[in-house]
Amino acid sequence: SVSQQHQFKSNDGTTLIRHTEEYFLTKITNTLTEQLFDAASIGDTATLRRLIAAGIDVNAGDYDKRRALHLAAAEGFCGILELLIDAGADAAALDRWGHVALEDAKTAGFDDCVEFLKTVTPSE
Repeated sequence: SVSQQHQFKSNDGTTLIRHTEEYFLTKITNTLTEQLFDAASIGDTATLRRLIAAGIDVNAGDYDKRRALHLAAAEGFCGILELLIDAGADAAALDRWGHVALEDAKTAGFDDCVEFLKTVTPSE
């Protein structure tokens, strides 16, 4: 059961830490999401493919609601953009400033990425 609690005790029997399985699953998911963001921002196709195969949510957002797609666009990784879109990434997803990944590619001057993202980003 996800609500089962795990306790860690010291040698004298004092409870040090008490967590549920849900806590551990959240920690694992957060770590995988961080790996997704790292892979997208450095163009690591192999890691990204492994995470997608493992079922990572390619639309997960960070603290600024930026997605892996935003990060890849800002760094000019067109192949990563295509991989993310093929895996279900939402090109219309807005970050906390109301920007889509297309705007990040434009701002950074990555024309090839801009052209690709224009084909997958819904018009306003």
